Amino acid sequence: IPSLNRTFSYSTYQYNIQNTFDYVGDNFENYLTIGSQTADQTRLTERSHSGTHPRGRDVQTGVFAQNEFIWDDKLTLIAGARIDRQWLKSIGITPERRQEDTAFSPKLAAHYKLTDNFAVFGSYAHTERTPSLDEVFDTGALNTRLNKEKSDNYELGFAVSLNDLAMPGDALNFKATGFYNDVSEMIVDNGQTANPRYTNTGLAEIYGTELELAYDSDYVFANAAYSMVRGESKITGRPLNTVAPDELSLTLGGRIPDRDLSFGWTGRFVAAQDRVNGLPNTRVATPGFATHDIFLTWKPQEGPLKNLEANLRVENLFDKQYREFLEGTPAMGRTF
Repeated sequence: IPSLNRTFSYSTYQYNIQNTFDYVGDNFENYLTIGSQTADQTRLTERSHSGTHPRGRDVQTGVFAQNEFIWDDKLTLIAGARIDRQWLKSIGITPERRQEDTAFSPKLAAHYKLTDNFAVFGSYAHTERTPSLDEVFDTGALNTRLNKEKSDNYELGFAVSLNDLAMPGDALNFKATGFYNDVSEMIVDNGQTANPRYTNTGLAEIYGTELELAYDSDYVFANAAYSMVRGESKITGRPLNTVAPDELSLTLGGRIPDRDLSFGWTGRFVAAQDRVNGLPNTRVATPGFATHDIFLTWKPQEGPLKNLEANLRVENLFDKQYREFLEGTPAMGRTF
């Protein structure tokens, strides 16, 4: 249908520079990194304005500094901060609209090895996210000004490392992390039919846990990862519509060292996401699903092909019909 045809284009320039100053003493190491990043993107469509893909220019530049201090190979302290400046300008909207914002994001993290096998870690970070072109210049958002999104993020966890368990040289690693994000001025999508489409909802909280387990040896390897995230408005008590469902990922594989081959299976088990607030113009729930992949890798360790790596992978082996949460169309089927 000619009226539905649409052409999009992006033009992006990026500039990055950074340097690390290191100083090493008898029982400590210190690494100070400073730098700057700039991105300049212009986005166009064949129409003067597209409500779901607005035209505009987004220029963002930031400076950052981070200091990492390691004492006696046991204690690691990381402190950093970043300042970003954003300029947004509409294209094809009359009158022309502009918006500017400045974001400041500091952080502090610590990691301490109580023993060679057990460590604890934690961090605090304040992050600020400026609105995007879509959120500011969407046709359903032109009559409002969005504030930048702010979040205070807390993280605590521990890690366990064990060696020489079932055979010489093998290793087992486990990490558990809990986090809590206190969000203010959260930017939410109220749906294409809402006016305004994007708004700052006020206060929200996102929290959860992540578990990781990995085993590695000369002939067998395996890993597992589980994530559980919850999010809700602190004003209405309703769940947030953009929080990922619970997910378990498993990988089991083997190696044939004499042939430089590794092979295995990966499975994703994603729970149903029915924690939606039920209001009009919001995302709909999605059912759970499971997918299975298989892979084979050949990576010669010596000879004329030493630096070659060849991979064969079949994704969604059983051609499962499913849809990722927040996606409007089904995911890909069996893929070689």
